[in-house]
Amino acid sequence: MHPIEPPPADGQLTGFLDRVFAPEGSAVSVAEVASASEQGATGYQESLLIIGASTAPKFLASPGPLVRALTAHSKLRAPKDRVTRMAAASALALGVGRPRKRASVARPVHLEVFPGHDPHESLVHKKMARVAGLATDRIMVVLRPIDDHYKPTITLLENDGVPAGFAKLGWTLKTAAMVRRETAALKQVGTDLGSSIEVPALLGSGDHFGRPFLVSAPMPAKASRAPRDLPANSLIEQLGGPIRRAATAAMFVEVESAISTAAARGDTARAQLLQKAIVELSGMWGSEVAVTRSHGDWVPWNVATYRGRFVVWDWEHFHDSLPVGVDAFHWVMLSSHLLDGKSWRESFSLAEQTLQARLPELVNGVTNAPTSAQLSLFHAALLTSRSETLRTIEGNEPFPLDNVVADLVQRTSSRKGSD
Repeated sequence: MHPIEPPPADGQLTGFLDRVFAPEGSAVSVAEVASASEQGATGYQESLLIIGASTAPKFLASPGPLVRALTAHSKLRAPKDRVTRMAAASALALGVGRPRKRASVARPVHLEVFPGHDPHESLVHKKMARVAGLATDRIMVVLRPIDDHYKPTITLLENDGVPAGFAKLGWTLKTAAMVRRETAALKQVGTDLGSSIEVPALLGSGDHFGRPFLVSAPMPAKASRAPRDLPANSLIEQLGGPIRRAATAAMFVEVESAISTAAARGDTARAQLLQKAIVELSGMWGSEVAVTRSHGDWVPWNVATYRGRFVVWDWEHFHDSLPVGVDAFHWVMLSSHLLDGKSWRESFSLAEQTLQARLPELVNGVTNAPTSAQLSLFHAALLTSRSETLRTIEGNEPFPLDNVVADLVQRTSSRKGSD
């Protein structure tokens, strides 16, 4: 098995286990067994409890206390997820929801198939625990539908079930790039972005048979979900850091990559559309534009509040330099679309109006700063490029924004013509 491939198409439990726990070149076998007394292949073995119906399991977990793992960070959960976790925890606490099956992951004793590797680290979570400096290697894994940019997330647990670390594994080319980007971001930004923002510490990172992983510190136990409204400009300024100037051409690296990808698969219309967006924005910005660092996916569900500070996680789309205001634009636009159900066009319009009022204070007279209309076009082109990158084999995309980009390009061109 190659270390980085498309995830199992059927998304079944055994396929998931095989991809997460069976590294390249090993003879790891995966099987569901009815009781703890049944054994797998001779050699090192790991057993994980299957929580939930065997036809639709919700979690995998190491044997031991699990109630605190299931109920941790309940204030951060969406209502449906919170109910699912509380129900499972209550059933376990009452003794009526004990798992009836367990998955057995067995590795043969022939260690020569793992040259240079500790045999106990043939399973990824054991290496994660060591790299992160944790005393235990108990885990809980949330099972959810698998798609082409789904990343297995593994919660590393203390012996009593309290979360000790939060791990991500890149198991496809796309998710591997996201994990590596987040690792680099956490190393760069550190844990403290000012008086009002903190970031979970990077406990460790590494590579497991060609697949990158990272382990970050868990969120504060009593953290709460962030308010829905766009935070104050002072917080946005702390997130982005000092305003700098950067080459305009550097803003379009991701867009140009998407142009090449779209052209290679025969979508010349998208490639030409994105090229037009670059031409329009470059013409307005000139050789340089005002930038800050960018979280890349700054939205209410990636932010929590704790003791008067904001805790920000999920740095998978981090950029060192993007136009001033792009994170604020993203917050308003995506919240409008995903939380309020507004159309893409309506959501972009709302974000543009909001940034029109906010930008003057954010840029504070800095020259070469983008306008809200320019941010709208840039952001639409950027998300379309990200959508191209995350495009699945079936053609599904998270941000089908070609029509929005076309409208904004036309508007920009018309305004230039009337000047």
